[in-house]
Amino acid sequence: MSKTLLIDTTHRDETRVVVLNRGRIEEFDHESTSRKPLKGNIYLAKVTRVEPSLQAAFVEYGGNRHGFLAFSEIHPDYYRIPVEDREALIAEEQRAAEAERAAEDAADAERASDEMTHGEGAPEATSDEAEDHSDDGAPDHEHEPPHETPHEHEAGATGEDAAAPDRTSAAWGADVADVVPTDSPAFADEANPAFETAPE
Repeated sequence: MSKTLLIDTTHRDETRVVVLNRGRIEEFDHESTSRKPLKGNIYLAKVTRVEPSLQAAFVEYGGNRHGFLAFSEIHPDYYRIPVEDREALIAEEQRAAEAERAAEDAADAERASDEMTHGEGAPEATSDEAEDHSDDGAPDHEHEPPHETPHEHEAGATGEDAAAPDRTSAAWGADVADVVPTDSPAFADEANPAFETAPE
């Protein structure tokens, strides 16, 4: 592989340099006395556009002059954000997060106050809670009205006892005398022959 370097100085104010590789131009450069050289100088440039497909960035380095900078020519240190800028970004993100949390807390407090104002904040007892309260309280039979079964007078009751109204039957609105006559054969006293029935 042979390379050829050609230098053209025919013009007094301009010098041209060409590198040929097998008859094809591989590199070209020129310098002019009327114009300051740009190549090799150090400039503070501003990235105007990044083109991922070209793996390069378009930069502006002052005087409305634009350049083309390949990613491979950028030093890795320039990809890092400066410490001051990074700390400022972190502080700004924290302030934004705190403001968002404060807004959410204020909205929750406002909703809670509205619910308490309208009476919606009081908890409502569910069916399960009602059953639990009924189990914990007094038994159901204590709340029911007294219910007693009327019973018959035993044989041998005196006329005074038989004539006295029974408490149970009184609760039902009738006394024993109204329900069962005292002179019924079922209430005959064997010890008192006056209540014995005549033989058939």
